[in-house]
Amino acid sequence: MRFAGKIRQAAVDHLEDFVLTLLFYSITLPSVGFFFYIIMAGADTGTKPLQEKMFYNRSDYIETNSGNKLCRNTVLCAPQSIVLQGKTIVEARCVIRGDLANVRVGRFTVIKERTVIRPPGKQMVKDGKSVFMFLPLTIGEHVTIGENSIINASSIGSFVHIGKNCVIGRRCVLHQCCRIADGTVLAPDTVVPPFMEMSGTPGTITGELAEDSREMQKERTKAHYANFIPKAQ
Repeated sequence: MRFAGKIRQAAVDHLEDFVLTLLFYSITLPSVGFFFYIIMAGADTGTKPLQEKMFYNRSDYIETNSGNKLCRNTVLCAPQSIVLQGKTIVEARCVIRGDLANVRVGRFTVIKERTVIRPPGKQMVKDGKSVFMFLPLTIGEHVTIGENSIINASSIGSFVHIGKNCVIGRRCVLHQCCRIADGTVLAPDTVVPPFMEMSGTPGTITGELAEDSREMQKERTKAHYANFIPKAQ
């Protein structure tokens, strides 16, 4: 028993040395820091861990020549006004309202199930008359949008994470490298600066993102796409 106890203690000591070593290099080397983050935090980033496979039924999805994967029960209103630039995943029961205005979505973007993307509208003066017009909606590259979210923004920059059950109000502008926590409601015309995190109802700035958040978001979306694969027939 005494010998077994010594073995267990030695194992604990070695594990502590390993963790401390990783922590040291995570501060000095960003790539090792990302590896350390995945191990210690379990990739708690609003997406599944990088190593986990996500299987779908091939018959449920359409894959385009540019690598987009769209669930067949997704509703694309006026698809000629919707541009998916490649390797974008649109999951089940999403709605994209291209019938209101043009919608452009960048590469490696993940739109999770039951999300509604709707271009915003604005009262404007045209030829001396007040008219209501819908504005184009642009979403950048390497963006994740959680399930059950409603997007009514004017623009969303690249490397942005939007959690589940969020409401992004009319004409909001989300700059690149920002994060919206689960359940956040952004008031109309809210502007989210780069490297900021917002949460709450209404959403307010509650934190700052690390300098390497851009690279981490890029790696997450690429890994999500690579691990989103059809089930074996």
